[in-house]
Amino acid sequence: MPSISHSFVVDYQQQLVWVLLTNFESFGPQLPHVVSVKYLDEERKESKWTVKGSVGPVTKAFNIIVKITEKSPTGFLAFQGEGDGLKISGKAAAEAMSQYQTKVSINLEIEASSGIIGSIVNHVIESELPQDIMKSEDKIRELLREII
Repeated sequence: MPSISHSFVVDYQQQLVWVLLTNFESFGPQLPHVVSVKYLDEERKESKWTVKGSVGPVTKAFNIIVKITEKSPTGFLAFQGEGDGLKISGKAAAEAMSQYQTKVSINLEIEASSGIIGSIVNHVIESELPQDIMKSEDKIRELLREII
């Protein structure tokens, strides 16, 4: 199962960082491969993420239903999702290091369904995940600069 853990520090208040990270409908589509995010309930605990992935010349859109399994207002959430042959799980945290510095931590696991196609897709995910997480970090930094 492809997985990654990544942490970085930004020079912004923890509360601002946390508001950005937990507004999935506006933040999600800024991430690599994410086309759209739509909340499915008023509590914002369940959402539908549409992501696109390519294997060679073939591009496919996947609809994944993501459920928040744990959330703390002080900067931690855990989630699980499934749909169209993909399973994901992960955690995100925004920890105040000082008044104007926040450590962002992301842990993510993605698994395509079993079989030959699943093996190929898992290999592609595993090879692209490190680059995608760095692009996500860059996007978070860019969005924070735009907010201030």
